[in-house]
Amino acid sequence: MVSVASVLTLAATAMAAAPVGKYFDNYIFVIMENNDIADVLRSPEYNAYIKAGVEFTDYHGTTHPSQPNYWSTIAQSTFRGIKVSNVSDNDSSDWGQVIDGDNGDDVFDITGVTTIADSLEAAGLSWGIYSENYPGNATNCFLGQGYGTENYPGVDADHQGKTNRLYKRKHNPFVSFTQISGNTARCGAHVFSEKDWAAAVKADKFPDYSFIVPNQVDDAHDFNANTDRTNLTKTDEGIEWSAKWLANFLADVNKSAYLNSRRTLIHVTFDEDDSAYDLNDSTDPAVQATCKDLVNNCPGDKTNNQVYGVLLGSAVSCYTGTTIDGKFDHNSIVATLNDNWGLPSLGNSDSYSAAVWPLKNCPVQHQYQAPAATNLYSAGVKPIAAAAAAVAAALLI
Repeated sequence: MVSVASVLTLAATAMAAAPVGKYFDNYIFVIMENNDIADVLRSPEYNAYIKAGVEFTDYHGTTHPSQPNYWSTIAQSTFRGIKVSNVSDNDSSDWGQVIDGDNGDDVFDITGVTTIADSLEAAGLSWGIYSENYPGNATNCFLGQGYGTENYPGVDADHQGKTNRLYKRKHNPFVSFTQISGNTARCGAHVFSEKDWAAAVKADKFPDYSFIVPNQVDDAHDFNANTDRTNLTKTDEGIEWSAKWLANFLADVNKSAYLNSRRTLIHVTFDEDDSAYDLNDSTDPAVQATCKDLVNNCPGDKTNNQVYGVLLGSAVSCYTGTTIDGKFDHNSIVATLNDNWGLPSLGNSDSYSAAVWPLKNCPVQHQYQAPAATNLYSAGVKPIAAAAAAVAAALLI
């Protein structure tokens, strides 16, 4: 395992010019929540992204519950078995606990582990995480478990009006690592809210690496009420709500002269599937017996935590409509970033799929065309059939 200290030492001697990527110059990662791939593929919008980009046909979450999946995306490990020396909420009852999945959505402080943030900084590459409803700022590294009230119309009764839900620390993986959480200046320089992303859009100035976290409603986690279309299940409604958010997000990205002048790779995925929870929570003992161990992607989950994944942007503009068929999971993200920018291995991987995505170099830059609409949805019934074509037209292709 590469130490944080050694990586940060390299930063002091990094070249003035950041390395040029093999396949992309900017990476934008958007992560949604807790849906089976079959449910997501029922969405015309998410299907339109596949047609306009490059589809992963065998992409997986690394475990359950959510938080270790997020760690995998930046540090290539679920860190199962690590004994935590302290927690930021100062709840002494949690001190000394071991990450084993049962407590895998909590306030952990992980020490002495290198993440992609350390590697990026050492190479002179810029990065930022943008979490919707994050209340911190440049002088306040917010380390609480959550913030915000879900006052959205349509949020199901289990979540409506509850506090500390819109922003969740467990979906902000960088603050689980003490080199970020224990350094207010560093945290403030890289850990942002959606307001900071809006400022980046306005200024047309973006970091090389962007990690985008919608809030607990916009990521399809908690929006499960069928409010505007009777032909949708509750699961479908949450997915369509997230598709609305994503369409608006991509419309802003696609207006960027800066990003359109570079090879920009946009990666959209979900953290984990939902079938495992259905099995684990079943009232049928025989069904529940097929998923006693969520952490190890229970045997009753026939897709083994497979999730939706697609690559969009000018970086894949020369091979849109194709597929990546190898078996990958979230650990492959760091492996691919390392390969693209010549970064050192983190030495943390505990998965079969710390493999590199088979990308191509698309030399011809995308020429921006305005999307058909900046908001593909009306206030009432969503025009689903027409939206698919409009979404495709709005993408970098």
